[in-house]
Amino acid sequence: MPVASSTTVGDVVSLSQELVEEERIRGQVRLYNVDNADRVESDSEKFLRRTLTTDGIQKSLRILRDSLTGEDIRGTHLLRGPFGTGKSHQMLVLYHCFNNPEVARKRFSDEITDFDTALPDEATTIPVALQYSQPEELWDPFFDALDFDPGSFEAGGWPDMEEIMTAVGDQTVALFVDELERWFETLDDDKTEATKGFLQSILEAASEYDNLHFVTSVLQKESEVYGVLNREKSASINMRSEVNSRELIQHRLFDSASKDKEAARDIVDSYFEAYEASEHVNVSGDKRQKMYEAYPVHPDLLETLEEDYYAQGENQAARGMLFLLSKTVLAKHDQTDFITHADLEPRTEVEREIGTELSHLDDDVHGVCVEDIGRVEEAEIPYGQHILSTILLHSLRPGDTEMIGADQSDIIFGSYQLGDNISDIVRDLNRVSNGNTWYVHTKGEKHVIRESRTVSALINDERAGVTRDEALGNIRDAIGRIFEGGHPVVQDDDLTEVTDNKQTKAIIKADEWTAEEVETVITNGGDGREYRNTLVFVQPTKSVLDSTTVEKAKDLEAALSVKRDDTIDTELQNDASER
Repeated sequence: MPVASSTTVGDVVSLSQELVEEERIRGQVRLYNVDNADRVESDSEKFLRRTLTTDGIQKSLRILRDSLTGEDIRGTHLLRGPFGTGKSHQMLVLYHCFNNPEVARKRFSDEITDFDTALPDEATTIPVALQYSQPEELWDPFFDALDFDPGSFEAGGWPDMEEIMTAVGDQTVALFVDELERWFETLDDDKTEATKGFLQSILEAASEYDNLHFVTSVLQKESEVYGVLNREKSASINMRSEVNSRELIQHRLFDSASKDKEAARDIVDSYFEAYEASEHVNVSGDKRQKMYEAYPVHPDLLETLEEDYYAQGENQAARGMLFLLSKTVLAKHDQTDFITHADLEPRTEVEREIGTELSHLDDDVHGVCVEDIGRVEEAEIPYGQHILSTILLHSLRPGDTEMIGADQSDIIFGSYQLGDNISDIVRDLNRVSNGNTWYVHTKGEKHVIRESRTVSALINDERAGVTRDEALGNIRDAIGRIFEGGHPVVQDDDLTEVTDNKQTKAIIKADEWTAEEVETVITNGGDGREYRNTLVFVQPTKSVLDSTTVEKAKDLEAALSVKRDDTIDTELQNDASER
């Protein structure tokens, strides 16, 4: 049975304050929540403390510093990338630099040289979240916040740079516009031109004056509004390439300063030495170092989740991983010494939020995995759930690619915990993949969960309908193939089916002949036989009608039925033929 380690993740490293307080990681933040006192977006200190200073944030902060001091004319920050790449989060970081510069100085001064002296002591921040509220004109919230009337533009035109800077005056102003692209695409022709004109005006003004700053976000570089803003006077930052999901996970889930590095190293060394000592595991040269860096989450689990989320064709991998791992860490940090695949419990009745999130990746595959976990528990396979959880995570990828599936080493990395015997895991893997599950398919060295049943499951299903007579028919056919031209005798009816002619006939009994059975053949069931001297009676040294042989004959009949079923996948029909 699996054995728990006496040391736990919680003994080695503390959970982050965010995870302890909120019991989850909110992967999504919104600009419109800056005015909501119940949300972290409104709390500068808490928000910036939870922020990992990514390469993208460092780049934006350095540009902000230089634009505030006049060394960089790029007063516009253009954050570009698909959903889930951190655009709103980075916009909020810049927002809090203006909204609460004192907190921002404390948070970033050690990382960004001269940042503290560059920030203004106070500023007017204007958040415009277009997914929350759409103004009549884009400039309306800007001038409303500055209590300035630019006049009417009903007859055409838009506020120019002079009007913008008159409204700004001597104060420092920062305008933040989130989801600009989607709102822009809904405008009619006249408003499109007016909005483009205003954007160009504010872009020019932000490059000419160091007390006006403009931050906005777009989804793609091919959009019309991106073409308007992407000038030499704006800083375009590709958010897709700026987030390291593993660094983000470490920062948001754990208090890295609390980590007992010596204890973590001891645990990693124990795992690695167990892998290395086993003949069942292939260990790469840099595995130990990767485990040091990733602890307390196993690096193979991180790699698997990255592949799962990115394979979905979306760009919210970091967000999905954060949520899933936050719930896993909360559930398991005081039960295990290393978070592995086995800790992601797929059954919603055991871990509701973990199971639900896994089902979002592939509901069908997740569902059949849960069914098979029930089967391995009924079969009393100790490591069955660990193994199936690991295979599931390696199967949540659309398409039939080489990436799908887990080999033996993958399964050991995902299932093993200190105190376990790796040979026991391998034993249970053989049981899982050889008839005790319905949906674990094995191809070469890989095991994968598919929504279609395995050939073993199909054969077992068909076998329930196979009669004893059909099984005996297969034994009769097998004897006939072995003794070509002979007459197999498996059932009583076969005794009276022996032809009466001059040719010598071998009559092969499936078990020992009795005197009565011999007489039945010789007398042709009482009807008389003309050529009695043509009969040769053969019997085996041991009966082939024992229960084991009959059961195998039923298996054969079930396999033949699967092979004949045209509704079944050709690959499975071929597998049935090999049986």
